Amino acid sequence: MPHDSTSDMRVLEGNKPMSDTADAVYLMAYKVPTVTKAASYTCKVSESGTHFIASASATFTLPAVTNTGCEYWFASSSLTATVTIAGPAVDNLIVFNDLAADTIATDQPNMLTGMIFHAICTGTKWLVTAEVGNILQVLTIAT
Repeated sequence: MPHDSTSDMRVLEGNKPMSDTADAVYLMAYKVPTVTKAASYTCKVSESGTHFIASASATFTLPAVTNTGCEYWFASSSLTATVTIAGPAVDNLIVFNDLAADTIATDQPNMLTGMIFHAICTGTKWLVTAEVGNILQVLTIAT
């Protein structure tokens, strides 16, 4: 059956590409929005899905907790740039062992690169998780 290869994507379960009868593989490429910041910044709902990279120490303030499903990623591109994630108001973050945190931040000098924060809005709070690149990396949680 003929089809338009510019608008067709055929994928099997498990996101493995599937060939058509002519053995042509159709793939779609997606680029993640990435923004570098050198100062503190308030995230916008319209930027949901963005990966923010701090080139200098920065506090990223999340938007209102009413934006269910809104999400962001945060990292540092510097050995000395700390990254702080702040809720839009006090007690709006759910973080490691704290259901009502105000901020979560990287804290270990020279061990900041490789740590990634992921924030997703539940509709009532921001759930913020941290992926650490090294077990020696330290987080500071303020309540």
